[in-house]
Amino acid sequence: MSLNSGAYVGEIIRAGILSIPRGQVEAGVASGMTYVQRMRLVILPQAFKVTIPPLLGQAIVLVKDSALLSLIAVAELTRAGQLLASDRFMPAEGFITIAAFYLLLYYGLKGLAALSGRWLGLAGART
Repeated sequence: MSLNSGAYVGEIIRAGILSIPRGQVEAGVASGMTYVQRMRLVILPQAFKVTIPPLLGQAIVLVKDSALLSLIAVAELTRAGQLLASDRFMPAEGFITIAAFYLLLYYGLKGLAALSGRWLGLAGART
């Protein structure tokens, strides 16, 4: 999951950097800035605004995909549900609680992505 998600995040950041108009880079060169100064002061602040919604979308995908991995997510959550069921003799409540935690995490990230899109003034920033 790390390699897959890392590839997507790297591509999102690369696309954000490439979305900056060439004139911005040329203005930095004309100002006598070094490459590091151009990246730090001109390109990355603008690219940051563009990359936040896709990065939050990738975080949502990562949360949903982690639930599909039986070795990590399902086994751990099932075990937590079994522990709740054996301690309190209420299996349905244990598993419903686990499902509710996943929903809260998913909708929390989704709301954060929508809020950041509105906050940054990006048109069509829906997830």
